[in-house]
Amino acid sequence: MSAACHPPRRAGVYLIAAAFVTVAPLSYDGAPLAGAGETAAQLLVWLVMAAVANLWVVSVRSDRLQRMQSEQHATTLARVDPLTGLGNRRAFDEAADSLISRTRESGSSPLSVVVADLDDFKQINDRFGHLAGDRCLREVANTIRLAMRGSELIYRWGGDEFAILLEGTDHTDASVVCQRLTEAITTTCSTPDGAAIRVACGSAQLADGMGAEDLVAAADLALMTRKHQRPGVNRAPRSSVARAAR
Repeated sequence: MSAACHPPRRAGVYLIAAAFVTVAPLSYDGAPLAGAGETAAQLLVWLVMAAVANLWVVSVRSDRLQRMQSEQHATTLARVDPLTGLGNRRAFDEAADSLISRTRESGSSPLSVVVADLDDFKQINDRFGHLAGDRCLREVANTIRLAMRGSELIYRWGGDEFAILLEGTDHTDASVVCQRLTEAITTTCSTPDGAAIRVACGSAQLADGMGAEDLVAAADLALMTRKHQRPGVNRAPRSSVARAAR
């Protein structure tokens, strides 16, 4: 029983102790030797059975651990955008719901979101190909990582859109983050022909009665308003507003 309940090292100690207790009487002066062979045989059988039981338990535990690790790895991958390494839309939704609940419970710490997308990203794909477009997205994602503080949660929200959850940040400070982010991307990221990549950013602060979709929709509206105020930018309606409003 001990061999099946304990790891190999501990089980080995128990087996050695059991073997010693079994054979110790045979070493006394005058101990009968008639049953020594039978005792030794029984001891050998017990040791073999214990070793087999222990190996089986170790194998089962190892298989269970591997399956748990595989499940955890799959769960992590399901929440990571494979292109940029950022959290994906599913990870954003889960984090946003959790932070909103925590913000409502605390009643004091503000919560804001920043939404950003690349200007005329479709033209980059059309002119230079999708591989070049992917490279631009990765470059923008890395720049956002460097521009943001470590406590902020950054996600590729979809397509050329990124979302950043800012816990403990009000709308004024979120607007500052927008400006910092825009400048960092414009000065750091470029298209294959060397032109600066431009982004538009919008932000919103969680208000009473807002859910995650309402918060994103408010930030998205601010983004679209800013885009419409800038000349020379594609002003086609974005599908994200409709998705966030659902």
